[in-house]
Amino acid sequence: MRITLSLLFCAATWLLSGCEHSSQPALNMVGTYGVVDEQTGQVAPFSKIEASKDEHGIYLLYEYGNGGWHQPKKALADTDTPLDVKPFTKADLEKELRHPVDVDVVGFQVPGFAIVHVPAGWSDHVANHFFTTKTGYFALTLLGPVALVRL
Repeated sequence: MRITLSLLFCAATWLLSGCEHSSQPALNMVGTYGVVDEQTGQVAPFSKIEASKDEHGIYLLYEYGNGGWHQPKKALADTDTPLDVKPFTKADLEKELRHPVDVDVVGFQVPGFAIVHVPAGWSDHVANHFFTTKTGYFALTLLGPVALVRL
């Protein structure tokens, strides 16, 4: 009986530590991100990620515009419901780039927009497209990648 309880306790501890570890990269993405003006060096707010305070454990993504933070909503919709935020993975980045990547990727996305973290200094250069992130943070937008700094 003691051995069974010990094994059960060890298994539960191992499972819980695995769950905690797998959510850690997402928690590391919580924060505010900005864009550096290349001419002035000033940082303008761009986007932020918050962990929801409810029991569902979801994340909230905000864009900065018109002097305030706003959750992205479906274009031309008669609803104020924000878009669902989903994880952004290595597979998602490979799909966007149309080629494999050899780095760890973590992030969040809504349709047409993602905040992504890769190792600092990562670059992607295919044909005539070249992008390097000094900080490891960038946004994928409909207009292309945008280098970000964490505030």
